[in-house]
Amino acid sequence: AIIASRMPGKKRVNKFDYKVLFVKRHENSRFMPNALAFPGGVCDEKDLILGKQCPKLTAMREVFEETGALLLSPHTDVHLLKPELTKTWREKVHKRAELFRNLCIELNQMPEIEAYHKWSNWLTPPQERKRYDTDFFLAVTQEMPFVSAD
Repeated sequence: AIIASRMPGKKRVNKFDYKVLFVKRHENSRFMPNALAFPGGVCDEKDLILGKQCPKLTAMREVFEETGALLLSPHTDVHLLKPELTKTWREKVHKRAELFRNLCIELNQMPEIEAYHKWSNWLTPPQERKRYDTDFFLAVTQEMPFVSAD
């Protein structure tokens, strides 16, 4: 998912003054080590809304797992989860994707899936040994959410 936010504290110069959140892939990654990438990952069978697979929920969960950024109900404080709890919850959700729902319940918030807008779909070329079919979603926030580095 692509998370973009307005540049804080600056007078708006043009409509392109956004910060974008990237992650750096681990140096031991088999695919594109050390590369800058948008946070994201694989759909989990538990990423369901009303019994149907929800790629937007996958994007939201993966952004949280990889960065600690949590975008929930509209107008929710982007710093809702205390930093000391973020690491614990990230580890829980990484091990068991379905616990993302428990986090939302504990915070009394709903996943803000409508904040994620499908931007593009990329399909790895056929000559590649391992292929990916990837949806990219864009979420724009008023401020950059809290993120924590690993």
